[in-house]
Amino acid sequence: MEDKLDYGAGIVLEKKLGDRVRSGETVAILHGRDARCLGEARKKYLESLAIGALAPRIPPIVRKILCPAG
Repeated sequence: MEDKLDYGAGIVLEKKLGDRVRSGETVAILHGRDARCLGEARKKYLESLAIGALAPRIPPIVRKILCPAG
C-alpha cells in the first residue's frame, strides 16, 4: 500500500496463450521510465515465456458453475 506506482509502466501483450509466433514477431511491448527497472522486467518476462513446437493446453475460462440457471 505504501509503494509508489509508476503509471507510465506497463505491458501490452501482442500474443495470447496458444497463438502461433513466428521468428521476429513481437510478443509483448514493455513500457517504463526507469531503464534499470525496465531491463529487470524484460528479463523476468522472458524467463516466464515457454515457446515450443506444440500448442499448449488452454484451460477453460469458466471452471465451475456454482448456481446453474433453471
